Amino acid sequence: MKILRFAAVGLAATLALAACSSGSGSSGTTTAAGGGTPAPATIKLWLAGADTPDELRTYLKTEFAKQNPGSTLVIEQQDWGDLVTKLTTALPDAANTPDVAELGNTQSSTFTNVGAFMDISSMYNDLGGSKLLPGFVEAGKVDGKNYTLPYCRSSTTT
Repeated sequence: MKILRFAAVGLAATLALAACSSGSGSSGTTTAAGGGTPAPATIKLWLAGADTPDELRTYLKTEFAKQNPGSTLVIEQQDWGDLVTKLTTALPDAANTPDVAELGNTQSSTFTNVGAFMDISSMYNDLGGSKLLPGFVEAGKVDGKNYTLPYCRSSTTT
């Protein structure tokens, strides 16, 4: 259960930060409306397989809505076997690219080394920092920058 709670916090933080980014979301731009508040957006999250329980999916949507008034989190489940193909196909098409995607640590290097993901190094501490599994953190690094971060943390840290 410790991993499940951390995953929820990590994903909720990632999604909150994604909604506040200056990039474009699935529904268009998330550029700040007067006063620096991000404009409402639809954030598309791809979860791989059925490993993430419905309880956590509901929690993520609820927390995202609380932290990002007017924005919507859309969760789409992708099959592990088709994930790399679907992501490779979606990336060139901004309308179909997910804003946040779960993928395996062995798949991280496939996308990080070709520049397919944005630099999320500034989110490292907010998403668990030194409590994250070091080997998985390294799998998502290129030239010292984080492009993917693990979904869980080390069981030896508190």
